[in-house]
Order: sequence, then C-alpha cells, then structure tokens
Amino acid sequence: MLKLILILVLTLELAGCATGYQRQGWTGGYSDSQLQQDVFRVSFKGNAFVSREKVQDYMLLRCAELTIEKGFDYFIIVDEDNYSQISSYTTPTTVNAQSSTYGTGTYSGNIYGNSVQGTGTYSGQTHGTAIVSGGQTYHFSKPRSSCVIKCFKGSKPQELPNAYVAYELIKYLKVKAK
Repeated sequence: MLKLILILVLTLELAGCATGYQRQGWTGGYSDSQLQQDVFRVSFKGNAFVSREKVQDYMLLRCAELTIEKGFDYFIIVDEDNYSQISSYTTPTTVNAQSSTYGTGTYSGNIYGNSVQGTGTYSGQTHGTAIVSGGQTYHFSKPRSSCVIKCFKGSKPQELPNAYVAYELIKYLKVKAK
C-alpha cells in the first residue's frame, strides 16, 4: 500500500513536469535542422503529461519561429509524421506469507543398545496466508510530431491554401503555448 501511495504522489508531482515549449531537454521539447537553404526539419517530443494536440501546436509554433528567424515569411509542410511512443513500467511484486502448524503425536517402542524400534502416529494441520502485492503495470504514451517544411519570402499566394503565414501562426499559437 505504501508503494502505491508513493507512486501516486510521484505521479502528481511529475504532472507539473508536462513538456513546455522549449528546446529539447529532459522532459521533451523541440529540435530542428536545416536541410537546404529554404528547407528545414522540425520535431517536437512530448512526455507522458502533454497531449498530442499540444505537441502538434508546439511543432507548428517552432516552424513559424524558424521561418521568421531565417528571413522567410511563410511555409508549407512537405512531409509530416505524428505518432506516440508507448512505454510501460511494472512495479515489483512482493509476497508476504505466514503459516502455523500444530498437531499431536504418539510413539511406542523399545530401545536396544543404539537402535530404537517402535511405531508412531502424528496428526496435525497447517494453516497459512499469503498476501501478494505490486505487479501493477502502468502504460505511458509520449506524443511525437515532426515535419519537413519549405519556406518562402513575400505574400502567401492564393494557390497555396495550405501554406502558413509565420506571423499569423505565432499570434494564434503563442497564446496556447503559455
């Protein structure tokens, strides 16, 4: 029972450790790399305390910031991958057992030198209890999102409806990132 309480307290403390919008660190975050002058790969890794939607928003926010940092105005997503890394932890199993035995016995016989000859009877009972604890398995889902973007300068053309204007995207997603 003490282990279960300890796990619950630890889980509640870690809930405050949900991945925030940050560079890749211990609790997750974004990373990016330049593939060509106007092409970049952006990834965001969340921990078990952040939603898949938030991870996708953080990835898009990083795409928009990177677009502006590199001197561009808008971008399109060329390739995208969203998935979750599943992991699990099983607590150790312990067994506490107690038993007691009681009974009666009789013996009759003769002793001849160094030997004993005779008959005996024994009647008894053994009772016991065992308590098994632990062995619970906890599953964790860690959302991941990555994409390859191509950046452009100038105004977003009408023929690219799936393009993101970096400044607009930052305006909407920065509020959610707090």
